[in-house]
Amino acid sequence: MDILEGIILGIVQGLTEFLPVSSTGHLEVTQSLLGMEENDGMSLDIFLHLATVVAVLFYFRKDIAEIFRGLFKPDTDEIRRSSIHLVIMIIIGIASTSVVFLLFKSFFEQFFGAPHLIAIAFFFTAIVLASVSFRKDGNKSENDILWWHALLIGVAQGIAITPGISRSGMTICAALFIGLASLKAFRFSFLLSIPTIIIAWLYDIVSKPEALANIGGWPALLIGSIAAFFTALLAIYLLKGAVVKNRLWIFSIYLIPAGIFALLFDFG
Repeated sequence: MDILEGIILGIVQGLTEFLPVSSTGHLEVTQSLLGMEENDGMSLDIFLHLATVVAVLFYFRKDIAEIFRGLFKPDTDEIRRSSIHLVIMIIIGIASTSVVFLLFKSFFEQFFGAPHLIAIAFFFTAIVLASVSFRKDGNKSENDILWWHALLIGVAQGIAITPGISRSGMTICAALFIGLASLKAFRFSFLLSIPTIIIAWLYDIVSKPEALANIGGWPALLIGSIAAFFTALLAIYLLKGAVVKNRLWIFSIYLIPAGIFALLFDFG
């Protein structure tokens, strides 16, 4: 893997990790196009995901600090209750995501290295993003999230483990469908993503020791990670604007030709 490949994949990872177009699906197709070996791909995935974790932690640093202040140094009991409620809802979301992953892991794995299946997942994501654009903006806050709301959003996140199905797209759409206001849906989706991405990153390290044992191309990995960090920040800003302006349908316009390309690449 050379530096140019690292930069290309870093940009792809950074932009698609948080834009609702599926980073895993894009990385799978891009790595196939570049003719990368499996171990190189796994090593790069681990480093690029770390870069995007750092990016989302940086972007939401004030929100995270606010939650911890609410838990341990609240100004009022109401703030403490709100912080505790939010944390519990996030835990429920993570738990339901984990259950979906454990139950359907073998099904999800069929999509890796199968561009035609990824194409179908792209089409599914496009339909969901388009359909949510027809709803009116809700008025619920994070305090209004019930346990079954968090469960539903967590299941949506679990389904998005499938390459080609967007994690951010599924969780934001689920939150919007249950009536959360746009900004609240955006924020809850990303607060839920932080521990989820960290857990997934640690799982990859433990379950794929060969990816680190055979690691090579440090300059490419480092530069690719830097590219992923900055493009991930850009993606978060762009997604926030799309959610607030009710323009998630724009990404559907992109995903349709992306799915067609994946089909042509698989069978051409």
